[in-house]
Amino acid sequence: MRVTPGFSPDVAGAQSRGSICPHGEVVAVTAANRAPDGDSAGTTKAGIHTFNYRFRTDPALALKSGIEEALRRGGCRTGTTAATNLHVAIQQIEARGLECGFASCEGKAESLLEAKLLDGAGHAVLEDTVTSSTTLDCGLVICNEKEASEMASEVLSQAISRTVDKFAKAITKQLTPQPSTPASTTSQPTEEVPGASEAVAPPS
Repeated sequence: MRVTPGFSPDVAGAQSRGSICPHGEVVAVTAANRAPDGDSAGTTKAGIHTFNYRFRTDPALALKSGIEEALRRGGCRTGTTAATNLHVAIQQIEARGLECGFASCEGKAESLLEAKLLDGAGHAVLEDTVTSSTTLDCGLVICNEKEASEMASEVLSQAISRTVDKFAKAITKQLTPQPSTPASTTSQPTEEVPGASEAVAPPS
């Protein structure tokens, strides 16, 4: 079954204008799919049948698009050259139907991301993991492509929202110029030379 991953536009619209980048600063976003099973969205065995769910497109593309859209809603611009870089890597993701029970067939989707915020010099500012999951009642037959795609989009929408929420303050802080600390001046004690202040009488 071919699963088409996406994201909900409502997730990207949760940020208010200027809430992350007050002056339209540029944030670079990269996303990669490092799941060990490649394009697999999961496998389910039901009796003598085996259902293979595979992503029609790379879920990392939807993840990147959603994060960029959320950042733009927060007043940021996105590009490849920036003072702040957000790297997100999918470590695990699946969206598949489960073996049917007595009364219904359910599906589940899960994802695990590793996100890292870097400054312009490539130094890590903040690192965190983001997990998300969802389930769906698929009725009396195993979840089909449309239902698996719905779960994949929901789990990615959660991942986008949670990633932006976790890194928003750190991005804002990274983009805000820090006030410079004036150099402290320490007065050096003056050594008094004995007799230096005494008047010298001219020779007669």
